[in-house]
Order: sequence, then structure tokens, then C-alpha cells
Amino acid sequence: EDINLSLVIVRDTKNYQSPLYLLTSLPVESAKDAWEICHSYMHRWNIEQAFRFAKTELAIESPRLWFFENTLKLLAIVSLIYDFLMKLIRNWPSIIKIIINQFAHRTGNRCQNALTPIYRLRTAIQNMLWCYFAQQNSG
Repeated sequence: EDINLSLVIVRDTKNYQSPLYLLTSLPVESAKDAWEICHSYMHRWNIEQAFRFAKTELAIESPRLWFFENTLKLLAIVSLIYDFLMKLIRNWPSIIKIIINQFAHRTGNRCQNALTPIYRLRTAIQNMLWCYFAQQNSG
């Protein structure tokens, strides 16, 4: 069975980024169709990044749980943590920038310009809590 594929090329108007090539089996007959495919892909990419963050930073792949109910509870806790971090980033960007720069400082232009605030925010909160508890238990 032959499947018709369409190539959607998304270009940055200022040429700062390389073009994005999206191959789809959906029919593309207008610019509106192409934009819908582009937006669908971007939405899917955000979901992929959320799973990647949960797997790497919140360690949902490594726990050994015996019962499925416990797995669901862990997933609920991880979802709450992710939602909390995202709301912090969206609602208080100036404060978050200060916290990140103070507790998860990065040097180098590439690191400072990287768009990974949720990773750095998690690290900053971890470092903040460590500093707080270290002061509490320092004698």
C-alpha cells in the first residue's frame, strides 16, 4: 500500500535557526494545513520534553515498586512536581531567574543562552534546600 507523504519546511524568518523539516502522512493543501501540522508537532515536542525531564531529573524509570497503585501514586507526585516547577517558571520569571543564577549558576555563553530553565530550576531548588539544611545542621 502506497502512502502519500508531504514535507513541511518551517523556516525562521530571520535565519537564526536551521529549517525544521516535518514529514507527514496528513494532506497538506494550504498554508493553514502546514501551520496546523507545525503546531501539532510543537505541542508533541513539549510533551516529549516533559517525559524526558520526568525520566532524567525526577527519576521515574529507576524505582522498584511492587504494586501498580504505588506506581500511580509516584506518577501523581511527579506530575505535581512538574506542574509546580512549570507554574513557577510561568508566573514568576524574574524571581526564578534570580534563583537560578544564584543557586544553579552557569558560565559560558552557550550554557547561559540554553533554553533549559526547568532543569536549572530543579537544580537550583535542590541546592537551595541543601544550603538551608546544611545551615540548620551545622552545629
